[in-house]
Amino acid sequence: MAVKNTAQVIIGGKIINLGRYESEEYFQQVASYMNKKIGELEPVPGYGRQTMETKNLILSMNITDAYFKAKQQVATY
Repeated sequence: MAVKNTAQVIIGGKIINLGRYESEEYFQQVASYMNKKIGELEPVPGYGRQTMETKNLILSMNITDAYFKAKQQVATY
């Protein structure tokens, strides 16, 4: 049976405790990707004035867009 792992990551400057079956290295990779996406959005005009809820929605849409584009790219090969 798989062992549940826990790890602390920093996303958007906040410490978050995670617990799943993936490795701590994987958690850190995911957090790094999210921080990269946040960094891409921060310089966008008007982004900083949005509520946290709106920022999270924009971040989620951005990551989902990247996922669908990658999925389509794989499907075309």
